[in-house]
Amino acid sequence: MTLRRTKTQKASHLSVEVEQGNFWDVGNYKDVLKRISNVPKLCDEFLRMFHERAIVEKHYAKELTSFAERWEERLTTKVPEYGTLLDGWMGVTAEARQLSEVHMHCKDKVDDIMKERIESWKREHCKKGMFHLKSYKRANTAFSKAQDPWNKRKAKIDKYRANILKNDKEELQIRANATNVPTDKAKAMLDKVRTEKRKTEEKLRQRIDDLLKYKETYRREMEVEFEHCQEEERVRIEFFKETLRLYQKISIVSGEIENSHAILIARLERVNADADLQKFAVCAGVNMPMIIPDSNGVWFEEGNPPPSEGGTAYTPAPVKRTMSNPMDTSTSNADPPAYQPDTQPQQQDANFLSVQTSNANSGSDWSLNSDTAPIRSGSVVRALYAYTGTQVDELSFGEGDTITVSEAEDSDGWLKGTNNSTGASGKFPGNYVVAS
Repeated sequence: MTLRRTKTQKASHLSVEVEQGNFWDVGNYKDVLKRISNVPKLCDEFLRMFHERAIVEKHYAKELTSFAERWEERLTTKVPEYGTLLDGWMGVTAEARQLSEVHMHCKDKVDDIMKERIESWKREHCKKGMFHLKSYKRANTAFSKAQDPWNKRKAKIDKYRANILKNDKEELQIRANATNVPTDKAKAMLDKVRTEKRKTEEKLRQRIDDLLKYKETYRREMEVEFEHCQEEERVRIEFFKETLRLYQKISIVSGEIENSHAILIARLERVNADADLQKFAVCAGVNMPMIIPDSNGVWFEEGNPPPSEGGTAYTPAPVKRTMSNPMDTSTSNADPPAYQPDTQPQQQDANFLSVQTSNANSGSDWSLNSDTAPIRSGSVVRALYAYTGTQVDELSFGEGDTITVSEAEDSDGWLKGTNNSTGASGKFPGNYVVAS
């Protein structure tokens, strides 16, 4: 009976768990069978790894979307930013949404492609019999058949070898008891044992010669099936290798990520301090028309026909505002003081500037929206700041140029129109112009 102990043979970072013993010993081909029986489990573990990797992509995509939603809501209701810089803030959330789509698409590809590929290969190469895989049963039958003649020869050699050891033991016992046995009888017993031993030794040599003559046949038959198993394992290794390469290809999202970053960079390049300050001055500062009285003492905006000549009288915007630090978010229950046109004659553009005091539960928020009243098709706008188009379909203009709008502002804040100074047409950012 052959005793075997499990051990692990290691080479650098590789490890192969095998049974201690020689493959050529009877029954020691079990490691080959074990490797065959492990294939379905390896397929399942392989698929599980890719599925968990896809879950990582899914969770990251959800985190990006959640981040974008939180900050889009916060930038709209909580953060007191305005103008092109607010658009720069929103560019970060837009980039997060784009990256979320990229990683969710990567998740779908890893999940769907790997699942179908691995399960299809497993169905084709891991066909089951009644108790084992068909490849397991074939290999076990072939190895057993090849070893059976060898095992019979080996058993006879072991038998004769055991008989010789038995003869030696009997001879030692006879010699030890020689003083208690007549000399002639002891000599006869020794001769008998030695004769049996010589005959057994002759048979042992014959069996050894017979086994050695059969050795090449045994080797050839075992090698045939072993190489068959090796080739099957080669197919599995190559398949796993190609699957890993495929994963590497479908998980490359650097191109999409770079594109998202490029879009964000282009959006940040449009952030313009001069344009924001000029727009603020026009909409909520010193560049607004002054409020002056006509000959009858009725207030109107300078530059417009006075009410005494049929013009429109100035009506203050009904907007509440706090006079404290606009960045203060401390809680207040009190209403702000009423707007007094005599002491605060400047007009408030409600579409651009909104300063609010909320209830005690939410505190005070100050927000400055970047959008004025929507610019419609057919209207004429004036450039607050020079703009040089970076794409062939973009319109360039200088500060003060007037532009006739042909298409209203889209969801990204761009319009289309014709520069009345140059006659050129194209799209341009809405935050660079104001209604003329």
